[in-house]
Amino acid sequence: MTNSYHSSNQQVSTWFFLAVMGLTVLTALGFLYLGRQLAPGSNLPSAELKILSRAYNRIDEHYIYDLSEERRAELMHAAISGMVRKLDKYSRYYAPNKSGDYDVGTRGVMTGIGIVVQTVEDQVVLLYPSPGGPAEHAGLKVGDIVTAVNSTPVHSSKEAVDEIRGELDTAVILTIKRGDAKPRDVSVHRGTIVIPSLKWARILDKEKRIGYVYLQKFAENSATELDLWLQQLDAELGQRLDGLVFDLRNNPGGLLDTCLDVTNRFLKKGKIVTLQRRNTEDVIHSADPAKCTRQKLALVLLLNGDSASASEVFAGAMTDHGRAQLVGTRSYGKGVVQSVFSWSDSKERVKIPTSYYLTPAGRNIENTLRPKSLRGKGGIPPDHLVDFKKPIDGRIAIARLQRREVPRKYREDVDALCQANEKIKMYRPLEPDKDVQLAAALEQVRDMLAARKNGK
Repeated sequence: MTNSYHSSNQQVSTWFFLAVMGLTVLTALGFLYLGRQLAPGSNLPSAELKILSRAYNRIDEHYIYDLSEERRAELMHAAISGMVRKLDKYSRYYAPNKSGDYDVGTRGVMTGIGIVVQTVEDQVVLLYPSPGGPAEHAGLKVGDIVTAVNSTPVHSSKEAVDEIRGELDTAVILTIKRGDAKPRDVSVHRGTIVIPSLKWARILDKEKRIGYVYLQKFAENSATELDLWLQQLDAELGQRLDGLVFDLRNNPGGLLDTCLDVTNRFLKKGKIVTLQRRNTEDVIHSADPAKCTRQKLALVLLLNGDSASASEVFAGAMTDHGRAQLVGTRSYGKGVVQSVFSWSDSKERVKIPTSYYLTPAGRNIENTLRPKSLRGKGGIPPDHLVDFKKPIDGRIAIARLQRREVPRKYREDVDALCQANEKIKMYRPLEPDKDVQLAAALEQVRDMLAARKNGK
């Protein structure tokens, strides 16, 4: 009996050992299979996947509060975001519910009704609707008071904007008070709103035919906006511009394709930029003669320490080809191109650096991820170093540039609104007498035109 009992225990132990080993192998294989399912062809580390699973399960089972399905999803997206951010300062993960942030920040579009509002003594004043936007089509006008959104009273612009947010092609009800008339409800369908990226286009010197534009970022419609504004400035002069100050201060970059289109407006031939990728051949982007519409325009670019990425691609191509003079301070030095990866079955996006860019002269200007083989600073130095004597003056100049620009069709009405209520103010950029960098850029364009006239 004793021997028989001992033999039975050995048999049980053997089977138990084999079962545990089999389970362990199956678990490992399961994690590997999961990794392949999550990202086919990838090499996800099974040990770390196991740790992630353990941590997640312990939180799910033992956290002091029950976790909803939404909260569980948030935790996983936070884990993914942390992984992507750990790569470098440029990489970003956009969860499915944050895809709108990417659209606004990179593409320059958003879902909304197209209104600019301001809080004035607990009232939400509509400064102006976006031209061609849903609010304008619904009949909203400068100076309307928004008293409620979907029957919820609002007393600040933040409250109003929060209530107005919603899905594309859905309706929102605004209660509007206009003058002495009784409040009325207006139904507005949310649509796609294009946020202008090119602003403050104007004539700086009418006699010399010198214009000015400020590009806040390279968004989807920037090249088209540039064409329209240059045509508008031509129309104001009655003839084509001879010179242009192109302001890129605090322009963080944006879409490379747009940057190539904008650059091509001024550059007829030659390299614009070379993309240097890992383990693949370089990709060279060159100018297309058919797209060059402003080849003879005397051009000065304004840069500062926050001009980055696509701004530097543009500036690098212009200076390397001798096509423009650079005025201001050394640019930021973001010499990497980010690719945005998305998938057809969900809305998340991953944006990571995938290549360096080289200027036409072969310069790598990246600062943060600068290759160890390169020495010196990144960024692009200006041809003419000009800075503000007092930092506060520079901050004021940039703050003015980044204000909203009132569309031309509404300027008279908005000016009248500001005069009627002194608490409503719409600031415009500083003129050259208050902006030393702009003054230097304007003077440089004048010198270029004078030299051209004298045959130099």
